[in-house]
Amino acid sequence: MAGNAGAVGVSGSGGGGSGGSEGAETSCIPRQECRSYCAAFGVDTASCGMGDSSQCACVCEKRFDEPCPQELAALVACAGTSPDVDCATRGRIFAGCETESFALELCDFRGRERLCAQAYPRCLPYCEGAVLGYCSLGPSSVTSCLCGCEASLVARCDPQFEAFMDCTADAPAFSCDGDGRNVATSCLPQWQALDSCVGGGLPDAGN
Repeated sequence: MAGNAGAVGVSGSGGGGSGGSEGAETSCIPRQECRSYCAAFGVDTASCGMGDSSQCACVCEKRFDEPCPQELAALVACAGTSPDVDCATRGRIFAGCETESFALELCDFRGRERLCAQAYPRCLPYCEGAVLGYCSLGPSSVTSCLCGCEASLVARCDPQFEAFMDCTADAPAFSCDGDGRNVATSCLPQWQALDSCVGGGLPDAGN
């Protein structure tokens, strides 16, 4: 099972946790929420996909100004004065503010019309659980996982996927196997059936 379990984690490119600083303006007046958001990353903003430390606040302003100001404000408010975020291991997911972190990522991609699986609502709790496993060979972000879920789990293995989600009551949880791949912590027969259906591995999202 270890050889295939990570495949079902739905890894892929284009994730919100690894998005670059494309389109960042050379100068701007960032809002306080963007300054606070970027301050949480310290000097490691590049691995957070928000440009370098001098660009981050303006990247934030450009990406979140119009579509997602409420989601950004909610995340900053949740994070408080001592935010806990480590992009190298968790992407832009703030510890204790996972719901708010996901909401901002989803809003960002929805606003740019790049959000996959909107017609398949069960992909979202699946992907949130898979990402929160923080496995080295698991999905890099909820948004990349959603694309993989739509393109592969739903398209190729829908009966097994539905059975697994039914068993977990739409709240799956994952740990990591010895190779760093996702493995479900419950409903193992259904998980193994889904894993077997995926077989040779999932393509990266967008491929």
